[in-house]
Amino acid sequence: MPSPPPIWHSFEIQQLLRELTDNQGASLEQLLAGTTVTAQNLQNPAFRLTLDQELSLYTRIAHHNNNPTLGISHGQSLGLSRYGMLGQAMLGASTVIEALKLAVQFMPLISWSCKMTLSRETYQDQACYSLSIAPTPADQYAVEMETESTLASLHCVLNEIVMDRVFFQAVYFAHPNRADSDEVYQQVFQCPVIFAAGCNKVILSDQLMSRSLPYAKPEQAPLMRELCSNMVAPLRHDYNTVVTLREYLQQHLPRQPALEDAARHFNISSRTLRRRLTRLNTSYQSILDEVRFNTARRQLTQSQTSLDAISMALGYKDVRGFRIAFKRWTGVSPSAYRQQHQRP
Repeated sequence: MPSPPPIWHSFEIQQLLRELTDNQGASLEQLLAGTTVTAQNLQNPAFRLTLDQELSLYTRIAHHNNNPTLGISHGQSLGLSRYGMLGQAMLGASTVIEALKLAVQFMPLISWSCKMTLSRETYQDQACYSLSIAPTPADQYAVEMETESTLASLHCVLNEIVMDRVFFQAVYFAHPNRADSDEVYQQVFQCPVIFAAGCNKVILSDQLMSRSLPYAKPEQAPLMRELCSNMVAPLRHDYNTVVTLREYLQQHLPRQPALEDAARHFNISSRTLRRRLTRLNTSYQSILDEVRFNTARRQLTQSQTSLDAISMALGYKDVRGFRIAFKRWTGVSPSAYRQQHQRP
């Protein structure tokens, strides 16, 4: 079975982009600036985002967003179909706790770096379950939006698999409430919602967790778990290849090693390396461009290094080649990008 890449389909990002361009007056060019994603990419139904591209876009969206409850409304639109094979496995689970254990185990099928943990906890003198999440982004605003989106999506999925309204005991957010009130949160979760709590988690009662699911298919459970495992294993393996390849290229940037050189470094054939990258809908040249762009972006925004020196450090023969490549990545020249993004 072909393995799914550890990347997001651009559909969800496009939902958020449309929200900001259609309802908040942001321009698409402004939102895409500084990323390696173009408007033409987003018009391609088969286009996929790498994890770095997704995080970069998500962060820009979070910073330009002026709707403090966008994460909640977006999460409510991400139902069971968003979870793919994992969603089918959860739907066929026997109980809610069995479904959530699947979500915890196979979280990479939903979000590559978001971690989910299920544990026991005492809430109001009652033994309960605590489902906590540690979101992907490093940026605070992106963290807040992803946290709210993930918990709202999880609530939506539980409603679908239970075929009834699910009530949490409590919802905790590590961040403060950016909205004028907690009305939207109360309408969605129908339980106490605590902000600035220092953690992101939901409290679930034993009664809910033991609840039987109407579409339970225990006879299919081993098969569904095996399918999810088969999808996660190569996903982890191939993504680790990208991570190590990115580090290798970063260390050898001025020399620009060929794909064959990188393959020898990893003791694999060039065909194997190319095949692994293809499974992730990426290529050697794309990763090299990504490393170059991220390095150039840091140099342009955090230093006064000349364009000539930056182009040499990236392995370009002259500054003209660097200018052409950078404008292809961002739509603006390196000098214009520096003026727009230079830190004080």
